[in-house]
Amino acid sequence: MAITSQNGVEEINLTGKGLLVTSIDDAYLDAEEVKVYPNPASDILSIDFSNSPAAVSNLRLVDMGGRLFWQRKAVREKQLTINVSNYQSGTYLLLIETSKGRLVKKIIINK
Repeated sequence: MAITSQNGVEEINLTGKGLLVTSIDDAYLDAEEVKVYPNPASDILSIDFSNSPAAVSNLRLVDMGGRLFWQRKAVREKQLTINVSNYQSGTYLLLIETSKGRLVKKIIINK
């Protein structure tokens, strides 16, 4: 391996056994780890946890008044859909609770 610094190129030989670390994940749930689309939605809302290593424990969809419209507990799937075709147009909040923390996504439903 060669490392370039202000002093020039330094060469380092590494040997040994162990794990190769290809990325480091922090202890927090990031907005980029959960994709919700399409937004605005009219019929089906898709939720994608493919980028999140966290185990999802609870999902809730509430309106701006806090009324519960949809809930799913102990979710293990990395992708799921919500049928929002019978919901009124408006702004909703998708509350996501995982082992890494909580996240709120604003959802718009247009008819």
